[in-house]
Amino acid sequence: MTENYYDVLFGYANELCDGEGARLYNLKEVADFIHVMGGGYITEDDGTPLLEIQERDFVFCNDMRYKYALMKELRKGEGFEDRNWL
Repeated sequence: MTENYYDVLFGYANELCDGEGARLYNLKEVADFIHVMGGGYITEDDGTPLLEIQERDFVFCNDMRYKYALMKELRKGEGFEDRNWL
């Protein structure tokens, strides 16, 4: 079972982070959002940026523990299994 580091995160498909954003409750939901959107911006509940992925590459992440847990989940999904996330 994957540890839940954050109670709720918000996913945005564009850099403006406008609109409501998708509520994401665990690593699997964040990974699914990234797979469907091909990347995106993930923020904490208060709007603090957590990570940004563009074209399947990490651009920014301020929580390395979360990043490595997310990378494991991303590898399970279509299109990421061949990535070498080092």
